[in-house]
Parts: sequence; C-alpha cells; structure tokens
Amino acid sequence: MFQLVERLGVGSRIRFVGNVPYAEMISWYRGALALVVPSFIETFGHPLLEAMLAGTPVVASDIPTFREVAGDAALYFPADDPVELARTLDRVMDDAAATRQRIAQGRERAARFTWERSVDALCDVFRRAIGEPT
Repeated sequence: MFQLVERLGVGSRIRFVGNVPYAEMISWYRGALALVVPSFIETFGHPLLEAMLAGTPVVASDIPTFREVAGDAALYFPADDPVELARTLDRVMDDAAATRQRIAQGRERAARFTWERSVDALCDVFRRAIGEPT
C-alpha cells in the first residue's frame, strides 16, 4: 500500500494512522468528509452504523449487507468501479442539501439497530427453527 501511494504521488494527501482506540473512533468519524467502505463482501456493517450515528455521510459498495444496514441513508457504487466511487464522492461534496438529508436519515436508521432488537430477532429465528410459535 505504501509503495502504491508513493508511486501515485499522493503521499501528501494520505495519512496512515495505524490502530485507533475504539473510544476515539467517534472523533475520527466526525472529522471525516465521508466514510467510504469499498468491500466486496461483509457479514454486517458496524462501521456504517457508527458513521451514521456520528453524522458522517456513508459511501459504500453496493452489496446486500450494506443496503440492509444503511438503506437510503448512504450512497452506493459498484465495488469494482473506482471511477464510479469517485463520482459518488463528488455527489457527497457537491450536493450539501442531499448530504444533510442522508445524514439525518442515517441517524434515524442507525438508532433502530439496538442490541435488544437484535437479540429479540435472533430468538424469534430460533423459535421458528424449533417449531415454537413466535
């Protein structure tokens, strides 16, 4: 990664910070123009929830997991298309009103993801799997 940054001549625009203590993550999210998650596959999207709660715009690859987590609160791009990723980031920066709307939607959406709801939903799955009524 370091060699690619050097080869592209973008070292003055990139900073590798290493491990960040979890307690400091909220300030990193709040200081970012956007959270960009270019994953091809994920089991869940905790960073998306964290960013949405922090009021940070989310730009994520268009995979089912991220759509399920962020819904309309994020902008999406094909994971294998860096040009479209750049265009999507331009949309975040160029349309402040739409970005503010998605931030508000993100805070509302993320607030619905609670541990209590997750446990209740998982228990319902187990009950159905063993044939108990829910």
